[in-house]
Amino acid sequence: MLADQFHVPLYTVTWVARVLVIAGPVAAYLIARRVCLGLQRKDAETLAHGVETGIIRQSPDGEFTEVLRPVSDEERAVLSARPALRALPGADADGIPASAGAGLAGKLRVAANAVFTETAEVAAEANGHAADAEHHPADGQVELPASEPRREAYPGLDRST
Repeated sequence: MLADQFHVPLYTVTWVARVLVIAGPVAAYLIARRVCLGLQRKDAETLAHGVETGIIRQSPDGEFTEVLRPVSDEERAVLSARPALRALPGADADGIPASAGAGLAGKLRVAANAVFTETAEVAAEANGHAADAEHHPADGQVELPASEPRREAYPGLDRST
C-alpha cells in the first residue's frame, strides 16, 4: 500500500523497512539519551546558580545583569531527588575483575551498565553558587535575596489592554 501511495517500487519500501527495524530503535535511544542528559544538566545548573527571575538591571557603568533568586527548599528537593543507580562492579585495585565482570560477556555487561547508568552530576549541597566556581556580580548575574518580593520590570505598564 505504501509503495502504491508514494509511487515507489515495492523492493525499495521493503529495504527501507529492513533498515529502519534495526536503525530506528538505535536512533530513538540515542536521541532520548541526549535529551535526558540535557535535562539533568539543566537541573544541575539550576541547583548550582539559582532560578532566573526575568529581571534585568543596568548598573551605573552601563553593564546589564540578570537577577537570580535562590532555589527554594521544595524546588531543591524536586530537582535533586533521583534514585541511586547501581553500577556493576569493575576491576579492583589490582586489576582483577569481579566475578560479574569476568569473561567477554561480563566485560560487555559492565560496559553496557556504565553507558545505561550515565547521569549528569548534581551538587548535593547547592546553596545558590557552585562550590568550585567563583561567581561574582561582575559575571553578569546578581542573586536576588530570598526575602525580596518579585517586582514587575515595568511598574507603569498596564498589560490588560
